[in-house]
Amino acid sequence: MLQHRRLLINAGMSVVQVLAMGILLWLLYRFLLRAIGIEMLGVWSLTLATAVAARAGDLGFSASVVKYVAAYLSRGEPARAARVIETAMLSAAALTGLIALAAFPLVRWLLGRLLHDQALAAARELLPYALAYLCLSAAAGVFQAALDGLQRMDIRSVLAISGEAAHLGLCYWLVPVYGLMGLAYARLLQTIVFMFVNWVALRRCLPELPWLPYRWRGDAFREMMSYGLNAQIVWGISLLHDPLTKSLLAGFGGAALIGYYEMASRLVNQLRSVIIAANQTLVPVIASMQEQRPEAARQVYRESYQVIFYFGVPSFAMLAATLPIISELWIGHYEYWFVLCGTLMAAGWLGNLLSAPAYFINLGTGELRWNTISHLALGVLNLTAGWLLGKFWGGAGVAAANALALIGGGVILIAAHHLKHDIPMRELLPVGSLWLTVASGCSLFAGTILYNQFRAVQGLWPVTGVVVFASGLLIIVAAWFHPMRKRLSDWIGQSFLKTRYAGESGGVDE
Repeated sequence: MLQHRRLLINAGMSVVQVLAMGILLWLLYRFLLRAIGIEMLGVWSLTLATAVAARAGDLGFSASVVKYVAAYLSRGEPARAARVIETAMLSAAALTGLIALAAFPLVRWLLGRLLHDQALAAARELLPYALAYLCLSAAAGVFQAALDGLQRMDIRSVLAISGEAAHLGLCYWLVPVYGLMGLAYARLLQTIVFMFVNWVALRRCLPELPWLPYRWRGDAFREMMSYGLNAQIVWGISLLHDPLTKSLLAGFGGAALIGYYEMASRLVNQLRSVIIAANQTLVPVIASMQEQRPEAARQVYRESYQVIFYFGVPSFAMLAATLPIISELWIGHYEYWFVLCGTLMAAGWLGNLLSAPAYFINLGTGELRWNTISHLALGVLNLTAGWLLGKFWGGAGVAAANALALIGGGVILIAAHHLKHDIPMRELLPVGSLWLTVASGCSLFAGTILYNQFRAVQGLWPVTGVVVFASGLLIIVAAWFHPMRKRLSDWIGQSFLKTRYAGESGGVDE
């Protein structure tokens, strides 16, 4: 019962975190557009993306920490869980630092090939701070993963929200004084404080941890490496996705296009994160199931996929329908590149989102081969198609190739999971979801037509009301009559009743 309640709290707090981070992201980018401009925002984004090679030193330790901390706690071995956390943090920090030093001249040279004049000078000045930030964030990421393994996503969420709020405040203070460098100073300061606060919170949850991490264990390192070989390959390939896309955009589109792509990508990813937040909480739960009931994890997939489909398809359709309005509210005018990149990213991430249940179940069970293959396919397709389409259609072709690669990687993972577990492919369209899918398509079409027809003769707010009402009504009606709506209502109601009963009876764990 307590685990059931903890899972519900974790899922809820993960959603709250993503929503809060979305608001902070909105405020931050509105401020940065006024303070430094879209081109300098693109320079910052590209510098971080190219410097992200330093994060290769993480070697998938974060994924390993979630699994092994959850597994050891389920066996009643908190001391071993503590050794895993310390070993992962020290290993990630040391390896990331060494790789950052080695990568510095290469990244500096690469920036020289992608940028010119003022943009290049700014990027090279930023580079040491970007590398330092990425090294520190690798250590902080291990601490956040440990909280996930402890199934304390509620604490993780509060800390993440507080950290981003502090970053926003530091940007308001430092950017007007130091310009683009103020953004680097703010991120670096915030990460240092965030790392130490995370460690303090972690010690409160796991008293076996020392005041400072200093114990490195070879057996824990080897164990994580043996589990994490595929996780490390996945991690390394996923690290290359964003730098590769932004490098291609720099070559075929320029720094300003990178800035608009960054904003659109972050916006779409916030929505994606809201939908998959609850699925992420399943990783430590499934890891515990593997120790106790190996067959139970396989029963999770169908329900998880149906929930993802129910929320994902209409949400991404609604986002795409309102992108022109978001552009005006966020940027201050209708920006073609932002809307185009956002639409393509919405299509790409929706196709990839549907593979999230299979992805997270594989993480929980440790069966990572198809996660690796899907990431490899995504990377190869992104590179080849990005270069080819970029030659013909410039930055738009690169963004389209990125969307195709995301869809392709998701399709591979879903198909492999269904074949392995003998799940019929017809279940890719869950029962009762045909009308929801049709309504979502009609919502996107209606929103686009209404905006284009009325914006030239009406103000922004009246048009916003018409678009949101018409598009939203189609989706709400279809979602209300979908069988998943009643199932979710019943499940939530039963969860609260069980939680209340457990509290009244003294919190006895069933």
